[in-house]
Amino acid sequence: MAARTCRECGTRLDSGEALFCGDACRDAYTEEVLMPKLQAAGPAKLAELRCDGADPSKTEAALEKVGATQSVGQRPDLLGSESMAVKPVTLRGFGRKCCHCCRMCLCQP
Repeated sequence: MAARTCRECGTRLDSGEALFCGDACRDAYTEEVLMPKLQAAGPAKLAELRCDGADPSKTEAALEKVGATQSVGQRPDLLGSESMAVKPVTLRGFGRKCCHCCRMCLCQP
């Protein structure tokens, strides 16, 4: 049987279960090999699901999570302190010149 080697640097491994010779090699392999694979696979799978009409962001469970997250900002009791609640902000001191950037009329004349 061939000796096992570290997946990152190729050093011979003594243990039959180890894949890497140390944490540095594990971290490097994760950053250089695994993360790019995961980052490419995730969006591709989402695109495939959406093309098939099965958008995971539109499931009942996903919409409930979004609703719960958004309602936290509107419910001070969930935050534990009224000072943490989302409060409306009125912008003053901006001329109409900023409306061309944000395309919203939040500015005072």
